[in-house]
Amino acid sequence: MSETSIVIAACLAIALIGLTAVRAMRKNQDRIERPLRAALRKRLICHLVSRSDDTFVEAALDGPGFLPVALQLLMQIEGVSRARLVEVMRRRNADSRLQRRLRRSSHTERLAAAKGLRFFPSRDTNNALLRALHDPDVNVQLAAAESLFSQESPPPLAQILAAFARTGRRQPARLDPVLRVCCEHHPSAFAAAAKAPEACIRAAALRALSKHSCAKSYGAVAQGLRDKSWFVRAAAADAAGRLGIYELVPSIIALVDDEHWWVRFRASEALEKLDSIGRNALRKIADRGSDRQRRQAALTLTKRVVV
Repeated sequence: MSETSIVIAACLAIALIGLTAVRAMRKNQDRIERPLRAALRKRLICHLVSRSDDTFVEAALDGPGFLPVALQLLMQIEGVSRARLVEVMRRRNADSRLQRRLRRSSHTERLAAAKGLRFFPSRDTNNALLRALHDPDVNVQLAAAESLFSQESPPPLAQILAAFARTGRRQPARLDPVLRVCCEHHPSAFAAAAKAPEACIRAAALRALSKHSCAKSYGAVAQGLRDKSWFVRAAAADAAGRLGIYELVPSIIALVDDEHWWVRFRASEALEKLDSIGRNALRKIADRGSDRQRRQAALTLTKRVVV
């Protein structure tokens, strides 16, 4: 065995030993802290139930385990008890601590911070949550979006959509679930997102719209079918089929002749979903359409027969 191989093997062995030691230490630490967290939780519940404002009693709650215990309890209680716990946490600067955790902690802590910040509305909280829309973990992004829209005074929609756009340009697939949450909480977001200057936002809005129909569906989808970006047109065609917008059949027929094959595919699939009206249109263009239309329509109809 060469000297280089020996060095590499030794480094790997040291790394493995180190990882094993860290895991054992964490397990041991958790075993030690578990009863302490349980005692702190019990003390905190007693304090909330007693409705005492005794600062000496509150001081007994201080400790490194307070924030995770309080966050967990915050998600489980409601009404006056929750409001009181929020005040107790504010007096311990929980909001600023959560904002810091959202920037430089483990995935689990960032996720808990994104969920917990919904109870501490402020400009700083909004800014922290907007930054979290760029988090590398999609679950943290979703939690941040949920928290933003649960605020009494969320940031302007355009500001949130701009943050989504930066995420979407890097990783388009991550944009869909986050924008879906945005549109569920803020119905007007569909219309705004469908007109966004960024094509990735427009396409994601139409994909979200295909799962959550709203009063402005027709206008947004009709506009999407005419979009200059091919992937927006494809998303619009898919949405028209899923939502059953029969009035748009003529526009969808035109897209079966689109220069991009994915748009043609989505348009023909949409027609197939639109019951007899759409399928009759497919048969007509399979007979009398352009070369591209005939090929795509025939492919869709053949696939349906085979299935």
